[in-house]
Amino acid sequence: MVGAVCSSLHSEGAAPASDWNGWEAAGWLPPSGDGNGFAGRAAEDACLLAGSGFGSLRITLEWARLEPRPDGKFDVDEVDRYRRILEAIRAAGLEAWATLVHTSLPGWFSEDERGFLDDRMARWVWPAHVDRIAESFGDLVDGWVPFHEPLRYALDAWLLARLPPGRTDARDTRQGLRLLQAADAQAARLLAVSGGAPVASSHWLPAVYAMDSTPESRLAAAAAEELAWSSWRDDDNHDLLGVSCAYAIGVAGDGSFHPWPRDVPAGPMGWAPWPQAVAETLHRIAEEKPDRPLLLTTGAWDDDDERRDVTMRGLDAAISEAVGDGVPVRHVQWWSAVDGYEGRAGFTTRSGLFTRDREPAMAGAVTVGG
Repeated sequence: MVGAVCSSLHSEGAAPASDWNGWEAAGWLPPSGDGNGFAGRAAEDACLLAGSGFGSLRITLEWARLEPRPDGKFDVDEVDRYRRILEAIRAAGLEAWATLVHTSLPGWFSEDERGFLDDRMARWVWPAHVDRIAESFGDLVDGWVPFHEPLRYALDAWLLARLPPGRTDARDTRQGLRLLQAADAQAARLLAVSGGAPVASSHWLPAVYAMDSTPESRLAAAAAEELAWSSWRDDDNHDLLGVSCAYAIGVAGDGSFHPWPRDVPAGPMGWAPWPQAVAETLHRIAEEKPDRPLLLTTGAWDDDDERRDVTMRGLDAAISEAVGDGVPVRHVQWWSAVDGYEGRAGFTTRSGLFTRDREPAMAGAVTVGG
């Protein structure tokens, strides 16, 4: 199955009650507006994908829209709106996949109550939210991804201060990642229903290289690689092992991350597009877990259409080659369906299979169907 993925932040803009919206209001992030307008064009976007041969669309059921206050109650209007979106996706002939958390969280959860740094929030408030999601949308969802890239979220939110709540604390990072991993595994158990929709993880697993031949760089790269690859092994209880990969990282002696390879220009998101990284990650996963069916999330971000086309074709070829080698990739979800808001890059970069005007952009650069 080949489909596309988007987040609420990317496609609908920041929810008023989200932590991201607070950062936008403070001027720390570019304004997201209404994203790419998906809220009013969901049926159109689903038909665009279906008409091009794609088989699924994954959206985010934004927590901060569904539950803007810490009262344990869903906004019934938002529930109805998301149900109409899921129905429109299915009516177009696509599978409707849903993510529960993708980058942004309710401000009352992540900032006021410390979010996944707090044991009570992670072990009680989060699973109650998962249960409400399952009850409200389970009949319309064909596949679940509880949390998109837990490791990268932990690094960006609690170590690199690139996401709310903007911490730079190694101890918080370790604590938050531990609770995130447990929360992701718990969500998988809660969402799993016999004969029901499959549940997939979504682990950020870039290929990792030392920036130079110094012992410091090699040690730092080995530590980063172990952090990434150990982040999913203990709680691998999902139906599908989800891999999120589109590039490699180089690690300097001080532990900082940099674009890799050196001779590939970095794109507007700060990373160098490199299809070989996807091939390496897929083959390594298959070696470690030869019987695990995989869901791959990948894509290309660029402000140059020709360069992005080359990258997308390279990614498609790498995936096809891996499948031909016996790597059990069951689902590919391309980021993204329609050009939208790309975090700190705002609207200056392209990622969609279609432009914001809903014109074909990359649909012809990837293999679809199957």
